[in-house]
Amino acid sequence: DPSRSALSTIPQRFGVMVGGLTTGRILIAQAAVDASKLALTIAFKYSTKRRQFGEKLIIDYLSHQRRLVPSLAETFAYHFAMMDLMRLVQSKSSPKQEHTLSSGLKAAATWTKTEILQRCRECCGGMGFLAVNQIGPMICDMNVDVTFEGDNSVLMQQVVKGMLKEGLSNVGIKKPSLDDQSVIDEVAIQELLITRQRVLTAKLGRKIQAATCQGISAEQAFDDNLDLVLSLGWAFVEAHVMKIFHERVSSAGEGFRRPLGLLCHLYGLSRIENDAAFFLTHGLLPPSSTEVVHAQSNDLCRRLSHNAGKTLLSLCEGFAIPSYFITAPIATDAEHFPSTATINLAKL
Repeated sequence: DPSRSALSTIPQRFGVMVGGLTTGRILIAQAAVDASKLALTIAFKYSTKRRQFGEKLIIDYLSHQRRLVPSLAETFAYHFAMMDLMRLVQSKSSPKQEHTLSSGLKAAATWTKTEILQRCRECCGGMGFLAVNQIGPMICDMNVDVTFEGDNSVLMQQVVKGMLKEGLSNVGIKKPSLDDQSVIDEVAIQELLITRQRVLTAKLGRKIQAATCQGISAEQAFDDNLDLVLSLGWAFVEAHVMKIFHERVSSAGEGFRRPLGLLCHLYGLSRIENDAAFFLTHGLLPPSSTEVVHAQSNDLCRRLSHNAGKTLLSLCEGFAIPSYFITAPIATDAEHFPSTATINLAKL
């Protein structure tokens, strides 16, 4: 009986009901971001010292940069998104928004972490597989996160259900205008990501409406389009994360704005590149733009990796990971790295 409850409004009761789940998902998402930070720190420390084929550092190879630097951009993006979510939770202003964002960010952050840890492992070669170098055990221990406190695919469905309940399927669609297609900046990327979200939302709304007109329940119509639902969940999360990242760059101090701006730009480009088929098939980008996006991404990776990766190391230092958490021998300042022969396997 609502009249006998100490929680007088529906939003208050909803907030209490999902509060426990929200807290768990926030903790898991934050742990995923922190694991990505540690793995990237180890991988960058190794790649800025490890030489191959003469005197060339492995961080100087573009193929190495393209695996690690966009991962660093993603990690910073989710770091800022999680900070924003925690401020929202502390304000207690919107339990439903907390539930939607915690579900989406938990799914996106843990899926992304799984990919980042694997890239870091590979970028450290056989050394990355050794338990003593930390990345391998994190892969094993944290893989469960993608289904812990909710299967990620189901959490993305909750994100979309929350969007539909808020009436976002009626949001108008405006095709972004790109004045100079030789350069796609952060503002244009934000417009593209928001437009993708709106196009997918409207598409799902039309499919559900058409199905209900044929006597099919809205719930069944939703289930019949789960592939579209998952794409929409990702679109919502990535548009939100890009927005938060860009805001944090704009408010950053002068000394931090440039490197963070490069990372923000790279994060956005990586999202466009990752779903290029959508933007091309829906006429949001011309075919020639895929080469532009790829070339810009390469350029940003090179710029951030210049000077033997010192900028990348400085960015990793910004994570403020205590030194006693970084125990991997390949992340130390030693000139030589231990081989398997120096490790007592019986004690592992």
